[in-house]
Parts: sequence; C-alpha cells; structure tokens
Amino acid sequence: SRSQGTTTSDNGTTCGQNLTDCIGHFEYIDLTMPVFHVGFFRMTIQMLQCICKGCSSLLLSGDQRESFMKQVSNPNLDYLRRKALHKKIVATSKKISICVNCGAKNGVVKKAVGAVLKIVHSHSVPADQEKHYVAACEDNAELATALHKGKFTLLSPLAVHKILSNVDERDIPLLMVRSGERRSPGDVLITKIPVPPNCIRSSVVSEVSS
Repeated sequence: SRSQGTTTSDNGTTCGQNLTDCIGHFEYIDLTMPVFHVGFFRMTIQMLQCICKGCSSLLLSGDQRESFMKQVSNPNLDYLRRKALHKKIVATSKKISICVNCGAKNGVVKKAVGAVLKIVHSHSVPADQEKHYVAACEDNAELATALHKGKFTLLSPLAVHKILSNVDERDIPLLMVRSGERRSPGDVLITKIPVPPNCIRSSVVSEVSS
C-alpha cells in the first residue's frame, strides 16, 4: 500500500513525501497464533524451566531469588559472568519440582525428540494413583512403555506465550539476567511478521513497471 511509501513520482500517504525524500515505512501482519522463533527456541525452553507452568511464578525460593537478584543487579556484570549466572539460575530452578507460590508440580521441560520446534512438559504420576500404575505396568510390559510416553504433554506456542506473558514484572530481570529489564518474556515468540517498505521490495517495483 502507499502508506509504506511509493515507487513512483507520487507521494506516499504516511509522510506525504516522494521516493527521493522518503525511504519508506515498515508495517506488519498480525499472526492469528504465535509461533516459536528458531533463534530464541533454546532460550524459550530455558525460561520455561525456571517458571511454574501453572502460575508463571519463578520456581526459586525467596532466599534464592534475593541472592540471584543481587548478582544480576551488579553493574560490573560482563557477558561471561552473566552467561555463567544464567546457567546457574536455570540449573537451580530445574531442581525444584513444587511451585512455592501455587503448589503445582512442575516436571521436565525439553525439546520434543524427533520433532522440529516442539516443546514437551512431563507430568509425574499422582501419589494416590502410583500403586495402580505400578500394578498395571507389571501385568503389561507394552503398557509401561505407552504410559512413559504419555507422561509428556506438548506445550503449544499459544500456551507458552500465555505462560511467559504472565511472568511478574519483578521476575523478568532474573529470566533475562539483566538488571532493569522490563520487556515481556513472551516477546521471544513471533506474533507479528514485518512487511518492508515498497521501495525495497522487488516484486512491487516489477508490478509497477509492467
């Protein structure tokens, strides 16, 4: 559209300037559903390993959170130390299975085996049902394999976006390992596709010429 600039002698509708004076304007297309960003896929998994999949709270205890926050707030934190600190935060969070905020159980979060850009979350067998699972598996070996696979639930991009978008603003610096960070973790997923200006899109220029 002409709101993105012009490829002729006409003036664009956004700034009213012609091709000589205007380099064009970017627009975007809203996606119906979010999708994982291949460049941030590993980071997405690591953030999910640090937060409760039920209430989006950090899995860290109060003392752990306070300790890590002090380290994150260090103004002299360079790239290598920030990377090591992030690794430590993720490793500590992965050891915690019960959310201190809502009491929900959190299992392993990992990339789905044999799949592209898919994330799974494991669910442990409830304590009151464990004996029934054990008895069933003893009677049927194939059932044991099926139950093991069934413990993993696929986390859709929509579900992940909702979980990450609900993270408390005060916890964001710990996930990003950057003091003062306020951008939503949900931004690591793609919700919009940028559309470049008309003047740098060869297809638009070709249509005008023809």
